Amino acid sequence: MRDWASGTRLGCCLGVIATSVVSALRDWTTTMAPLYVIPASAIETVVGVLAAIYPALRPTRIAPAEGLRR
Repeated sequence: MRDWASGTRLGCCLGVIATSVVSALRDWTTTMAPLYVIPASAIETVVGVLAAIYPALRPTRIAPAEGLRR
């Protein structure tokens, strides 16, 4: 459980850093309200969990012998 949570935090931090760098390079004003950062973290977590579960569930639908042949 800690792996995806730390990945979510890392992704959120990288997003904030990337946004800050791009806005600094283009002389833009950066506005990041926590109101938007918190839902982004939640969406990021859901996408990460689904991305991990889908490939793990695919092999469960086929017979073990069939999986070895592929």
